[in-house]
Amino acid sequence: MKAQLPVDIASLDAAVNDPTHWMWQQWDVDGSGFIERQELLAPGGLVSYVTTQASDHQDGEIPDMRDKHRWYTYWDKDGSGSLEKEEVVRALLKTLKLTSDQARVMMMRNTVDAIWPVFDADGSGSIEKNEFLLPGDGLADTIIATLQYS
Repeated sequence: MKAQLPVDIASLDAAVNDPTHWMWQQWDVDGSGFIERQELLAPGGLVSYVTTQASDHQDGEIPDMRDKHRWYTYWDKDGSGSLEKEEVVRALLKTLKLTSDQARVMMMRNTVDAIWPVFDADGSGSIEKNEFLLPGDGLADTIIATLQYS
C-alpha cells in the first residue's frame, strides 16, 4: 500500500504499532487486532478511506526524471528532506507507470531493497538529497542511465 498510494508513511507505521490509534478503532470493528475482509470493504472502511484520500491527493504531473531536483522534491512526500525506500519504490512505479502489475511492483520493491545500501552511503536508512544527486554515482544518475539503456 505504501508504494502504490499517496499515504503518510510515518503515520501509517505509527498506527500499525499502536492498538489505540484511531485507525484501529475505526476499522477493526470487532477488536480482533486484524482488519478482516468485511471490515476492509465495509462502508467507511479502509478501502473507502484510501480511495477518498487517493482521489483528494492532487500531485500534478510527474516531473521528468532528468530534472533531478524537481523529481526528488516531488517524491519526498513527507517533506523530510530524504527519500525512504517506499517513497523511492512508489516514485519509480509511478514514473514508469508500473503500478497496476503486482509482479512488477514486487520486482521493483526487491530491486530497491537490493541496491539500497549502494546509494545510502551514510547508512541512515534513507537517501538524502546529496546521495540522490551525487554526479555519476548517485541514485538519480543511475536511474537515468538505466532508463536510457532499457
